[in-house]
Amino acid sequence: MNKIFIQGVFNPFMLKAIIFDFDGTVADTEEILFNGIKKIAQMYGLKDINLNDFKNKSAKQIIQKDYKIKFYQLRRFMKEVGKEINDRMLKARLFKGMKEVCEKLSKKYIVGFVTSNKEERVKHILENAGIKKIDFVFSEKSCLGKNKSIKKAIKKFRLKKEEVIYVGDEVRDIEAARKAGVKIIAVSYGFNTKEILIKNRPDFLAEKPEDILRIL
Repeated sequence: MNKIFIQGVFNPFMLKAIIFDFDGTVADTEEILFNGIKKIAQMYGLKDINLNDFKNKSAKQIIQKDYKIKFYQLRRFMKEVGKEINDRMLKARLFKGMKEVCEKLSKKYIVGFVTSNKEERVKHILENAGIKKIDFVFSEKSCLGKNKSIKKAIKKFRLKKEEVIYVGDEVRDIEAARKAGVKIIAVSYGFNTKEILIKNRPDFLAEKPEDILRIL
């Protein structure tokens, strides 16, 4: 696959760190999360959302317009989802080829993960998959606040923004990268569709895990 370059200039020789979103980018957790969210939404008496809506809308659209969840209610809602999916999530598997991608990149770069999932759960899944080198996992309680975790990684490892690239599968990942001031590789094999990702203008698009290596 060719690089899909949309904005700005990317210098691969300056790159020092790759930051991955976890769910839908590294781990194939779409079905687990969708079913968990759907069940808790039904318990709250919220609008029924089908998988097509889930994939073709941003998280912000679903939360604010479809579910009409207030910001102060969101943490409690996601906590309930977390309880519902915990046992199944611990058995989640990485996307085919992602283990090899992480291993190759970790030989050359700082490789870490930012997530709205639980830190210990993410580490458990990565370790079960045989990934031995994990530079960091930062968990953000707000599912719309990953830019804070990206900035935290930049500060911790004393990086410049142009030395970092973020990889994610949702519109909210593109938005988080912009807020943090870093480039974004959007992956179209995760939660959001290729069409909605392109509409939100990521810097690059990967259609399968190995495309990430080609881009870098």
